[in-house]
Amino acid sequence: EAYAVVAERWRGEPLVELVDLEDCDAERQAVTRILIEATCRAGELAMALREPGRALQLVERVLAHDPLIERAHRLVVAASLAGGDRGSAQRAFGRAESALAQAGLTLSDETQVLARQLCP
Repeated sequence: EAYAVVAERWRGEPLVELVDLEDCDAERQAVTRILIEATCRAGELAMALREPGRALQLVERVLAHDPLIERAHRLVVAASLAGGDRGSAQRAFGRAESALAQAGLTLSDETQVLARQLCP
């Protein structure tokens, strides 16, 4: 539940008032990593509770902030599959593959295993 509380309170870029202070970059990045981790974990817990719609709501926040978070992409695919929407799952996988490829990254083994569930 604590993860969900953190995720719900996440509103945009953290510590935005400190953007111009170079000395605070590390702290801002650390807070962002914590927010991403907590929100992804809340999404995973929602999936464990069989609440794929809730999981989607949570991890879409992560992807809006950083479209290169593969863990969040995996959750979108898994939640779409759990919700019975194979088409959305396939589109979500395509978005993940495209976003990571544009950044010169490849999909992890875990994501590739999930992708196999998309094949009929």
